[in-house]
Parts: sequence; structure tokens; C-alpha cells
Amino acid sequence: MVTKTPKDLAAADLLNRANHTGTQPMNSVTGLEAALSTVLGAKGFRAHKNAVNQSIASGAGNVKVTYTTEVYDEGGVYDAPNSRMILTEPGLVHLRAAAYISSGAVGETYVLYIVKNGVTASPVAAKIHRPPGAVGVMLDMSVDDKGIAGDYYEVYVNLGAMAQARDVFGPIGHSFFMGHMIH
Repeated sequence: MVTKTPKDLAAADLLNRANHTGTQPMNSVTGLEAALSTVLGAKGFRAHKNAVNQSIASGAGNVKVTYTTEVYDEGGVYDAPNSRMILTEPGLVHLRAAAYISSGAVGETYVLYIVKNGVTASPVAAKIHRPPGAVGVMLDMSVDDKGIAGDYYEVYVNLGAMAQARDVFGPIGHSFFMGHMIH
């Protein structure tokens, strides 16, 4: 016989209510997500650029990408003005970042970094991309990491020695940053 914990029972109740109408309908992903996070203690966020392009100068080196509009922030782990996830407890975290570069050129090298505690010299993860030509370039990556309370994560790009400035494209579906504590 399997013994269910109070959290298991509460989560099952919320899922049951999500499939029925009543005084507390949970007929949207947002409503269910919020309810489950309350019961299960989930912590995570998703942020985007809210259609604001970010210009990156030629030869700028490592540049922090800003994501200042929150879609959600469960558990208060995202600092939107500073575009960073801050761990409120030790544990595993899953992070995903995307930055769409407005145009590229053959021979250029673009790197997307997920950085821990501001240390760009040794990122948690990096993805290198070489554009095939003068087209927009999607840089997208995810990584798992283990951190302690107070650790923070940010996104940086390095677009190398470009012939001209490039933009991190701002439309909502193109550039985003998200992270979730994995318990």
C-alpha cells in the first residue's frame, strides 16, 4: 500500500478541480500552475524583453542580456530590474535562455552564456553559433546546475568582432530567460 503525503493529496485535489467547474475553477494553465506552486512550493520564473530590442556594439565583448518583463515569478526568485534568477535555497536549478540576433554574417562567431554569480570567465554553460549568412540567428540553450541560497544566474552574449552593431531582438517569442528549482 502506498501512503500519500498531505502534499500529494492536495496536488491531487487541485488536479481534480482543474478538470471540473466549481467555485474555484482552475481552467487555465496559469491558474493551475499558481495553485500547484503554492501547494508544492515550486519556484521558477519566465521573463522576456517585451518587444524592446537591445543593441550590441561591434567588439563589445561579453554583454548582459536584459529580460525585464516577467511572465511569472513563483517564489520570488527573479529580480527583473537586474535580469537575474536568485536562489532562495540550496538545490538544483534548470535554466533556459534564448537570444535572437537580428542578423548575422558568414565568419562571425556568437556565444550565448548562462553565468553564475557574475563570473563570465567560467560560465555554467555556453553555446557557440556561426551564422550561415545575413539572416537572423537564434541562440538557445538550457543547463542544469547545483547552487546555494544567494547564488544568481544571468545571461550574456558575445558577438565577437562584428563588422557592425547587432540587436538582440525583443519580440516576446524570440528572446527569453526562464529557470526553475528542481526538488
